[in-house]
Amino acid sequence: MFNSLCSFHQIPPTFIDSVLAFGSADEPRDCGLAAFTADDTLLAREESLFSLPSLGRSGREIRLSYLLRGVEESRSLPKRKWGIRPLALYHSFDVITGRSTWVTLKGNGLIRSRIGDATRYAPAFQPDTARDVREAFSTTLEIHLVVLNWCDENWRWNINDLEEEIRRIFRKAKTAKIDADPHFSNIPDDITQTITRSGSTYTKPPMSRSSAMIGRLKSGAGNVQRFMKRVSFGRSKPQSLDQEKADSGRGGIFSSRRTAVAPEQNVKPRLDNLVALDIFPFDEMRRLQDIAEKIREALLVVRLNATVISQIASYYGNLLESESIQGVSIIKKECRSDVARFLSRTQTIKMNLNTRKEQLESILRPASDGRTLGRPTFSTP
Repeated sequence: MFNSLCSFHQIPPTFIDSVLAFGSADEPRDCGLAAFTADDTLLAREESLFSLPSLGRSGREIRLSYLLRGVEESRSLPKRKWGIRPLALYHSFDVITGRSTWVTLKGNGLIRSRIGDATRYAPAFQPDTARDVREAFSTTLEIHLVVLNWCDENWRWNINDLEEEIRRIFRKAKTAKIDADPHFSNIPDDITQTITRSGSTYTKPPMSRSSAMIGRLKSGAGNVQRFMKRVSFGRSKPQSLDQEKADSGRGGIFSSRRTAVAPEQNVKPRLDNLVALDIFPFDEMRRLQDIAEKIREALLVVRLNATVISQIASYYGNLLESESIQGVSIIKKECRSDVARFLSRTQTIKMNLNTRKEQLESILRPASDGRTLGRPTFSTP
């Protein structure tokens, strides 16, 4: 069917390059690829033209094709809110008869419905209306803008979601370190009292024992686990009366607070929370890497889209300036304002894409440097 369609409409083989980006695949093909090709017959000799007057074809046509990519909400990709989708388009316009052909390839009917809305009330596309070359050419520029605006949509919301995800990860990592032992610079007083009190069965003086135990706790999670096995948090053997008097004689600061010591069931979970709070999970590092890859892919798409839009604008701008192109006298004379408006709007789309590029680069830096878990600085272009 596709071969028959291309043969009937005389679609040049260069369009196949854009078509090859589609098809069933486990992974996306031609990641970020965008392309523009012009294969018109405006400069061809009369004897080389293939005209079919019965079909409204003079043989002298504008022929161009391009491949663009845009971001859309994803329902097919698991655990992904956004997906980058390709769109291939072929367009031909007969500069003598005003007849135009559009072929679009996309995974859904969005562009088809938008083109239908844009041409539903256009006079040049009504079946019972005489075909006017100027009006038809102006409408084709509007259809191009429908497609070009699509590739600029949704980037703002996609970038906002990526930035929010990065911020969420860094909020968890503000006091954490990767590949480092936990540190407890601020241990609650009641936990400290319980630790030092539970170690009172040792033979060393109380103050030196408590300092050593807290030092072990501060040294890392491994020492915490060994400490948990050795100390029973309030279950130590009762001291003798002589020992208690000795402690009291030394000014035992912990013996006087024995009634305020937290029970084991309250202290151990709090220690576990301190350990967990201070260790940054490695799946978050993996998530940062995934986000950085998404940002790089989006950067490539935005840059190539901007390049293709520049090529399309240059093509139509040169169409009016070239003196050697035959059969475009009506377009040159009556469509200059339409082309100028088209070029102005394409310039706006390119500026928007450049803004998206700056935004993506600003959030790529903290995502790429996330392994060091330095505090990120987000800048707004």
